Amino acid sequence: MGPGGIGKTSLALAVLYDQRVIDAVGEHRFFVSMEALIDIDTLYQAAIAHLASLQHPLLVIDNLETLWFANNASARNDTETFLSRLAQIPSLTLIVTSRGAIPPGGVQWSNKQSAELATLSLDAARNTFIQIATLPSEPTEKAALDTLLGEIDYVPLAVTLISRLALLKNSPSELLRRWQERRTQLLCEQGDDRLRSVDVSITVSLDLLQGMRHGAESMQLLAVCAHLADGLRRPVFLQLQEHFSNIDAARDLLIEFALVAAGDAGSSRC
Repeated sequence: MGPGGIGKTSLALAVLYDQRVIDAVGEHRFFVSMEALIDIDTLYQAAIAHLASLQHPLLVIDNLETLWFANNASARNDTETFLSRLAQIPSLTLIVTSRGAIPPGGVQWSNKQSAELATLSLDAARNTFIQIATLPSEPTEKAALDTLLGEIDYVPLAVTLISRLALLKNSPSELLRRWQERRTQLLCEQGDDRLRSVDVSITVSLDLLQGMRHGAESMQLLAVCAHLADGLRRPVFLQLQEHFSNIDAARDLLIEFALVAAGDAGSSRC
């Protein structure tokens, strides 16, 4: 679970191709992306029957939010039923990736308390940069890199895209200047899909959000939150109530989509 660009798909694939997993389950490893799936019936019967016939299969369902957050109660119910049926297969290990902060119902998840991925630490972000580009030797450029990594919130996708731009002979100080001028537009110059563009990844979440009940008010609240350096503190939240028909539902939806983080004393932060 987590926002777009946090590394959910990458982590799931790393598990799928880990040698220890290969040794344990062999060829009984399956990866299904829900991104292009229209409805769950395409998978339902065949998947259940096939997986139940195998010993210790591993199934990764990627981008579950495509159906889970669909503006269609039937699709959401069918998805939950499908997951519940999968969970009844005793030998199956099920991994699901989805935007958001709350795991889908219908399954007794073994790690629901730690299901949401966190951003990278500074050291991990630096290591990611070094794996793709080269760590600068000049102290001023090292400092610029650390500042840049902090400004992009150590989000894995953003760090990866910045690192690729550094391969084009862009120094950290130059990339920092361009980031401060262009923000996420800087990180959409290498492609137009969610895995190569932070803008596209964010847009996917916003498109799903707008289709939800209270989605329009959630978008308005998100816009307000984005302009508050200290996040949406409780006193400000209370002042905004009269301008929304249901500000609590709007905030809860933003938290569910992992577009804001819930803080202490009812605060929220983008």
